[in-house]
Amino acid sequence: MFAGLAGWKDPQGREGLKNLLASWVVLFGVVGIPAIMLPVLFAGIVGDTGWSRGAVAAGVSVRFAAGAMAAFFIGAVVDRFNTKPVVVALSVLGGLSLVLFNFVHSLTAFYAVNAMLGVSQLGLAPALKIYLSKWFNRHQGLAIGTALTALSVAGVVVPLLVTALNARYGWRLTSVIMSLPVWIAALPAFLFLARDQAGKEIAGSDAVAPMSEERGSVLARLMRSHIFWIVLLSNFLVGMIDHAMSEHLVVYFDKDLHFGAQTAATAFTLLMLMSNFGKFFYGWLFDRYSTKGIALCWFIAAGGIVYATQIHSLPSLWTFAVIYGPCQAGMLLNMAILCKHLFGPQALAKSISVISGVYYLGGAVGPGFAGYMFDVTGSYHSAFLIVATVAAVAGIMVLSLSGVKRYRPQAANQPV
Repeated sequence: MFAGLAGWKDPQGREGLKNLLASWVVLFGVVGIPAIMLPVLFAGIVGDTGWSRGAVAAGVSVRFAAGAMAAFFIGAVVDRFNTKPVVVALSVLGGLSLVLFNFVHSLTAFYAVNAMLGVSQLGLAPALKIYLSKWFNRHQGLAIGTALTALSVAGVVVPLLVTALNARYGWRLTSVIMSLPVWIAALPAFLFLARDQAGKEIAGSDAVAPMSEERGSVLARLMRSHIFWIVLLSNFLVGMIDHAMSEHLVVYFDKDLHFGAQTAATAFTLLMLMSNFGKFFYGWLFDRYSTKGIALCWFIAAGGIVYATQIHSLPSLWTFAVIYGPCQAGMLLNMAILCKHLFGPQALAKSISVISGVYYLGGAVGPGFAGYMFDVTGSYHSAFLIVATVAAVAGIMVLSLSGVKRYRPQAANQPV
């Protein structure tokens, strides 16, 4: 599975390794920490402010709506200015957003800071996927999966740490403390380790993409393709699934299943550990089986979400984490894989950025929908069952693309 990432003797391979490491640190400090921290603080924010779960979940929806707008344009911005200055600017914005939570005392301010954080997080994620997709070709999924383990490592480290900090300092000061990795790790790592590509694109520089013979701009060609619309809609649904679950699981384990804050944080940590495994496994599976592997992931996710409504004991809680955790990794990996396999490297930046934007729009809908369903019904069960159905539909949509000819790189062009 890791043979393709083992050959770092080539100079290009060594540069790829440094870029992979720099991307990992940024994903951990700027994307991963806030993504894991805010669901853990959900109950604390509700308890401290008196805002309803639906109102707090709407802040998440604002974050993803703002981030979706940023993601739509990130491909064009990266093409114009290169990755490094874009990543640095978005990292500064993310760190500043975490500091500003200390000054939030109204829903309006809460939503404004969430919007800033969304632009940072959800601009960085597709920018780094584009970046790594250009450096890695044959093992694109495995490379991106390796980088995205940063989010799962954050999921292991952050819940228990944030739970302890929140108990002592409150959620506002906890946010300020958790901004420190941005300033002392993420920014220095990318400034000193990462390198933008000079000259021709590394990944598939001499290869011809499946869509490259058509005339017109890249985006116009994509918009004329029914395949693109299937990928677009399926990723909207996957974004809804991912964030409807991840933003509510901790408070669901804590308050609704009555396991308590510590056990809820531990369960979320186990889920993130399994997500780490999933990033390696599904990265390899998607590289090898493409759309069929992605569809399988969505079907397993649907089963796991249904199982979440049946949790009644600690063993069943751990079982859910083991089933669903790896699938959460697949949700983060799928769009870059589909874009490379179905549209080729020439359409990579535009397709990833547009599809990422739609994925985050789904992420904007999901948390607010689950929070609204809870406020109306007093339970997450109806929301979870609907989300499970959506996961199955997304799996069927992606499976319908299994007959589409896949882009395959020329091996001589890309050692990694």
